[in-house]
Amino acid sequence: MARSFSPVAQLRALRALIRLIRYVQPDLVHGHMPISGFLARVAGWWCGVPCIAYTCHGFLFNQPGSLRRRTLSFLLEWVAGQVTDRYMTVSQAEARDARRWRIHRLAQGIGNGRDPDQYRPDAVARADIRRSLGIRDDQVVIIAVSRIVRHKGYPELLRAMEKVPEAVLLVVGDRLPSDHGDTMEQEFAQAASVLGGRLRLLGYRHDTARLLAAADIFTLPSHFEGLPMSVIEAMLAGLPVVATDIRGPNEQIIQKTQAFSCLRGSRCLLLTP
Repeated sequence: MARSFSPVAQLRALRALIRLIRYVQPDLVHGHMPISGFLARVAGWWCGVPCIAYTCHGFLFNQPGSLRRRTLSFLLEWVAGQVTDRYMTVSQAEARDARRWRIHRLAQGIGNGRDPDQYRPDAVARADIRRSLGIRDDQVVIIAVSRIVRHKGYPELLRAMEKVPEAVLLVVGDRLPSDHGDTMEQEFAQAASVLGGRLRLLGYRHDTARLLAAADIFTLPSHFEGLPMSVIEAMLAGLPVVATDIRGPNEQIIQKTQAFSCLRGSRCLLLTP
């Protein structure tokens, strides 16, 4: 499958799905994500699968983009919704949109989840990670965990860090081969020259739970989201969350009216579980 609107690529994927479904003969086909979910449902309907389910992780027509792209994404969602038996979304806002726009009259928001045995406060991991990174016990550590793409708000986050003296920013994540857009090399280079050792680019890691335990604040300044797993992980780790007021995060966190001053006199909005 390709993360694009290329007709050739998508027809190739659709044909492969139809062959697979005819071979397996499943009782249920469950699709995820806009493009792959559309193909899975169309292939399931074409093959007469008894039950077709879909979990929407965010509508493309609610995201920034050209009118043509948003219109096409809405039409694809509407068409596929007509052959969907069980329609689920990760956020309540998307479920309301699906019902309001008649994509599916029984759309239901189900949320997301993570394992609390894996993501939790861990004093041992906190000490070990800080020691390995050369971070003092009294330093405030802000952590961001996501793909390194522009819509996750990294340019804004890097600029904001200039106004948070002494705090350390851990950026955990990498780009997928299918990610679009630039790598923000200029923004990260500029931030590195200003922040110096206060900016740590850790790349893709398998020990995210331990890194969260080592942090003091989690941030996700995204431009758009579905219902971010990273926010759930941060909450399970006991971290306060600073995020943008957008679909998804604004269902996960409540806004505190007071500001906090733990960052050496700086002030920002505190959002908590």
